[in-house]
Amino acid sequence: MSVHRTDKSKGDYTPMSNHHLRDINLSLKAKGLLSLMLSLPENWNFFAKGLATLCHEGRDSVESGLKELEREGYLLRQRIRSPNGCFSNIQYEIYEEPLPKDKRSAQPKPGKSEQDLSKEDVPVSMNQTQLSIEKQTTDKEKEEQNDAYLWRIRIENNIDYDNMAQRYGESTIDHLVELMLEVIVSESPYCYIAKEMLPREIVRSRMLKINSDHIEYVLDEVAHTSKKIGNAKAYVLAALFNAPVNMDNHDQFEINKDFR
Repeated sequence: MSVHRTDKSKGDYTPMSNHHLRDINLSLKAKGLLSLMLSLPENWNFFAKGLATLCHEGRDSVESGLKELEREGYLLRQRIRSPNGCFSNIQYEIYEEPLPKDKRSAQPKPGKSEQDLSKEDVPVSMNQTQLSIEKQTTDKEKEEQNDAYLWRIRIENNIDYDNMAQRYGESTIDHLVELMLEVIVSESPYCYIAKEMLPREIVRSRMLKINSDHIEYVLDEVAHTSKKIGNAKAYVLAALFNAPVNMDNHDQFEINKDFR
């Protein structure tokens, strides 16, 4: 049997310890869930619903996996008290190697702020990679970052990102992905495209239909256009929006021509 590995000097990959992967006390689901969590950005706002969107598991299944990781010492969840003593968010601390049993349960003290907890109540261990929430980020900003990350994954899957990046270059494809992402995550009810104000939901729906063929079509159109482009961003955005329709019309024209 041969194992085919990717070139780690290119593309997106996550270096992590093999410890949890070889831990016989962990189920395969828990090993996969921890690997997924270790691959996420350090400012990711962890919660079961968000993790469920990244894998083929329901929220209850993800929650059971989190509890298993908690039980085995790979995850520490603490409910944070605000300065006025009320409970607020849940803080996740994730470890590549399990915590000692006597440090697997830490409760916040009344009156402690989230900043105080990060200094006093969270155990720190050498040789353990730890992902922490950036304290300066508000809950709304964290949620927006999570949403943007999920939308980006969906866009990249739709357009076969790795293949397109190899053919046209990462910077070129990243530029197109960012344009689509900007439209999709915007909270404005309207979007200005091709000199028209269009409902955001219509634009978002069209952008989520774009695949690798549409990307190739747009790049070919941009490369061979004879028009003088004043606003490159607006031009490319319009080309992306119109690509699904223009390609369908072009394909139908070719079919009709064959039957003449």
